[in-house]
Amino acid sequence: MVHTALKLVPLPRMIYPILSWRTRTEASAPSPKPGEGPSETSLPFFKDLYSTAAVGSYSANSTAAVKTYADGFVVIVQKYTPADGSLAEQFGRHDGAPLSAVDLTWSYASFLTATDRRRGAVPKII
Repeated sequence: MVHTALKLVPLPRMIYPILSWRTRTEASAPSPKPGEGPSETSLPFFKDLYSTAAVGSYSANSTAAVKTYADGFVVIVQKYTPADGSLAEQFGRHDGAPLSAVDLTWSYASFLTATDRRRGAVPKII
């Protein structure tokens, strides 16, 4: 997951002008088209979340930086979701207008899953 995030998160800032307001250490809209891959280590990913991260062990309670970073994805969704609340598969690179499939089930499922996790709800695996 870490390696995937390292590949998918930075690319949209380079190819979507509407995301130019996001810094390197803030969440970006994920892209299905990975660019050049980062190093094999997960440290760069964690440095995006917490700039002084170092190799080692961290308490399970160390969640503030991760929550802040994850909340950045929600900020982007909020910014480019139309007033009617419909979630499209993609949004336009230059204007943020909804593109492609509208009212996609997994777009809503992703949002609901993210909000559940944000409030600490984790589904029980049977």
